[in-house]
Amino acid sequence: MAYFELGQPDRLVADYREAVSLEPSGVRWSGLAWARLLAGQNEPALADIDKSLALEPNDVYALDIRAHILAALGRTDAALGDFERAVALGGTDLAREYQKALVGHGYEVAVDGTWGPASRAALKTCLENGCRLIE
Repeated sequence: MAYFELGQPDRLVADYREAVSLEPSGVRWSGLAWARLLAGQNEPALADIDKSLALEPNDVYALDIRAHILAALGRTDAALGDFERAVALGGTDLAREYQKALVGHGYEVAVDGTWGPASRAALKTCLENGCRLIE
């Protein structure tokens, strides 16, 4: 991640590619997908995260990453489904993180870790307006 902080996302991708070649685990595929997303390589990121989820279908972090990738690709409904599945598996802590991000984008939602219709509607609107929960 230091490469990303230094403005060198391509080096981050290269390191994760090497890690995957050494040990193609779900965690490594997720890391590569995240690195590609940060580097703006959205289509390859989606292929990588799908490999991760094939190995670990209920990995909350992989679902979260895929949701972010789908959002970046403009696939709002699919992204919303993955965000909600991630919340269902990740519980109140992840719901709270999403709620904080929504508040940061100007949406009025309670930051209480309870995922309900108001949070869902705000997230849907946010995604439809092209906002990203990560910056």
